[in-house]
Amino acid sequence: MLSNEKIAAIYDLRAAVETKVHAEQALELVPSPQTRAALLDATLEVEAKTQTAIDVCHECGCTHGPDDDHGGNVIEVNFRQEET
Repeated sequence: MLSNEKIAAIYDLRAAVETKVHAEQALELVPSPQTRAALLDATLEVEAKTQTAIDVCHECGCTHGPDDDHGGNVIEVNFRQEET
């Protein structure tokens, strides 16, 4: 898997989460059907981008497991790995 796909997946997920946070804030300020629908759309987008990031990571071929010594919550991304 090329590194640009990993980077794109990470940034796409980050952007989706930022959009969701803004939608949550908008719902708090103006509770309405429109702001609830916007939050639902943003939540679904986060889920989609999360799945894309998982797929990209899964396809990279690197092992990331509980035996890796990162405290259980960090996955290292090898941005120099070339597609095989």
